Amino acid sequence: MKDLIDSATEFIRDVLRVVLLDEQPDSDDNEKGRQ
Repeated sequence: MKDLIDSATEFIRDVLRVVLLDEQPDSDDNEKGRQ
């Protein structure tokens, strides 16, 4: 059960990172161009 919670936590963290940065997960080029 702990493994499931850890996996869910990592997934949520990744989703929040994408939402907060307002970008797609595969937009490395866009991120470099913005800075």
